[in-house]
Amino acid sequence: MTLFAALKAKTSKLRFAIWNSNKLGYRILRPIYASFHFCRMFFFSAEYRHQTWAHLRYGKHFHQPPNFTMPNRYPALFKIAQDYFAGRSEVKLLSFGCSTGEEAYSLREYLPQALIVGTDISPYNLKRCLQKPNSPKISFVHSLSEEFTNSGDFDAIFCLAVLQHTHNRSGVVKAVKYTFAQFEAQCLLLDGKLKSGGLMFIDHSDFKFLDTSIRAKYFPLQVPNNKLLHNRPLFNTQNEILSESHESYRVFLKK
Repeated sequence: MTLFAALKAKTSKLRFAIWNSNKLGYRILRPIYASFHFCRMFFFSAEYRHQTWAHLRYGKHFHQPPNFTMPNRYPALFKIAQDYFAGRSEVKLLSFGCSTGEEAYSLREYLPQALIVGTDISPYNLKRCLQKPNSPKISFVHSLSEEFTNSGDFDAIFCLAVLQHTHNRSGVVKAVKYTFAQFEAQCLLLDGKLKSGGLMFIDHSDFKFLDTSIRAKYFPLQVPNNKLLHNRPLFNTQNEILSESHESYRVFLKK
């Protein structure tokens, strides 16, 4: 373990308290630590630097700032898709907010016959995607590009841990950094790209998909592992917190 890693591990509780505690001492330290953290990350992390520029450039179109991902991150959801599309020779999938591409390549393992489009708002993430082994059935495009705007007819859309903001999980009673209006607008856009009879996968979001104005078009897919307990805040359509944990469906069938 490096000296920096050891120091980071020893100060993890202190850093968490500075970011999240409402005690006066921590609230005083918060802007000082935030400035130090920003400078350190901006000058020493190319990833953080590129993500910061993307956030500033694309503003309201940006959703979840962190781009954490990993291979086969949602095996239960991918298995649902595999079973639902079993026997289909042609399937078109969208990985929305694909980060650095691991989700798209994981989907290929479950559905090798599928044509998969990954889209992200971060040029840095897309550059990382394109550095992965080339696959004729996987492509990546910017989420604000003309190519993505004109795309559609997807059989399934995966929007996993995208429609959220870390600030909404820091003890707030009202969602401000990412609001229901933003959430609903993105759901409407994705709805326009999904076929009738297609599947909408939405998980780890700050709001309920069935609270949107398009809820009448969808119903939860009746399969095992669809409804799950989430130990994270949930907000209503007025951006007010409803609960610190909740059960929610993750896969919806479009009528």
